[in-house]
Amino acid sequence: MFEGFKNKLKGIFTYSRLVDEAKNIFYSHVNDKDMLANHSCWRGAAKDPDQWYSNWLAFAEKRLHRIAEADDKFTQAIALRRETVDVTKESIGALTYFDEEYGDEDRILIGKILMPEDSKEKYQETEYYIYAYNDISCSVFRLLSFKLFNDAHAHDWFDLFSDIYKQYIQHTYSSIIANKKDDVYPFQSFVPVLEQQIKQMEEQIYQGHNWEYDKEKIEAENEKEEKQRNLEEEAKKKPKQKTVTNSQIEELSEYLTERMKRLSRGELYTTPKDDKGTKLYPSSPENALWADLGMMLIALSECVENRETAIQALKKTAIKAYGKYSTDCSINDIDTSIPETFLEVWKENEDDGPLSHLTLGIVKLLYGDLTDFKDLKELSKPEEDDNEWNKTIRGLEKSARDLTSQIGLSILDDVLEVQHYTKKVFGWDVGEYKRTFSFSGEDN
Repeated sequence: MFEGFKNKLKGIFTYSRLVDEAKNIFYSHVNDKDMLANHSCWRGAAKDPDQWYSNWLAFAEKRLHRIAEADDKFTQAIALRRETVDVTKESIGALTYFDEEYGDEDRILIGKILMPEDSKEKYQETEYYIYAYNDISCSVFRLLSFKLFNDAHAHDWFDLFSDIYKQYIQHTYSSIIANKKDDVYPFQSFVPVLEQQIKQMEEQIYQGHNWEYDKEKIEAENEKEEKQRNLEEEAKKKPKQKTVTNSQIEELSEYLTERMKRLSRGELYTTPKDDKGTKLYPSSPENALWADLGMMLIALSECVENRETAIQALKKTAIKAYGKYSTDCSINDIDTSIPETFLEVWKENEDDGPLSHLTLGIVKLLYGDLTDFKDLKELSKPEEDDNEWNKTIRGLEKSARDLTSQIGLSILDDVLEVQHYTKKVFGWDVGEYKRTFSFSGEDN
């Protein structure tokens, strides 16, 4: 009695409490349509829940006892993680045996390796129940972690560990099969690398660490970035124009006019100032136009052969747009020193995330008292990364809590739009430009 009271003070859950919770979870899952739709083991259990629960409890009894024997709440939560890792490994190992990529001959080889003394029929049946009971344990233990310790949520360590271990088992099985057939498996060298990675992950897991891993989101973002990069690369192969046509100047000037109207309505370069909904507007509309012209010149320089041709095209575009508001303005009045600084910064940092340099400078231009744009060149460089977009984001996120970086992220769509539209006027297929970010700097 005293031992039970002491455990209660420490927050430790007894074996009987773990069993009661596990039983409730088990019976809720056999009546859960989503679980039945996605897990064959739960569909099997639903046919005879009482018998399956009895068999599963006998299978999981020692594991539950080991969890109950912890000294305090933290070590009990870690013990539950250990058992979850163990049943995950067993479940994945057994389920991979049934993978459609393996033919009957391959499956027999795997079965003989796992259970040398058993017949084909015996190890097929055994592998299924190894998978089923471990997969059920995995589902139960994960929910126990959530309900009793608040130690499980979507996209936590479990998702990444499961994904890496699945790759490890697949490469291991394929290597074994190839060796048995005197073949060479080209990815055999991945096995020890993944094995080491798994060990390192387990060390972190058992120390109570966690991390976010949303595989579907990551894959979708990677696919989108890859598609965008391919479009950009294909577009760059388009021959550069020697001259800029009048119709292109007209189209760009109309676009610039439309941008000016949107700016006057507070629809461009407007960002939340705080979480109360207060908005921050550019302190100088004129500087917002310089920002537009700077991004336009960058795009023009990629579309035409000669830099001077690009600058003259920019001046003609600007005077056509401004001429609708002022008849006193002439082409000689258009000072392109700021747009040219944009272009210089872009060229100098082309391999090092140029957009992050420019965006931070644009924030100063729009919301500060900056009159000399030359200090763009003094901006800190972003961290190295493998593609331009990640370089941009890493550069901005270095100071994610700083208002300048937060504003930079929130106006990124407005900055990118000018560059993309200009390229489209010249016939470049550059895909979608829009990437929306929240005030906190997290992808929406």
